[in-house]
Amino acid sequence: MKKINLAITGSMGRMGQQIIKSAKLDKNFKLVTLTESKKIKKKINGIQIEQNTERAFKKVNVIIDFTTPKCT
Repeated sequence: MKKINLAITGSMGRMGQQIIKSAKLDKNFKLVTLTESKKIKKKINGIQIEQNTERAFKKVNVIIDFTTPKCT
């Protein structure tokens, strides 16, 4: 089965961090994009955290959103 390309918004928060851990353990998912509402110069699991933009979501199949309504 082909892996599901996953994006997590709000990746620096508690829920975002927990989903990152869970996704790493599940062989069905490939974590490809992590985003936040503001620019952050940090990598998690080798993935640079990006801002929420259309470009950030081009290669994903599923987005899990744990941000504020304004950001969404």
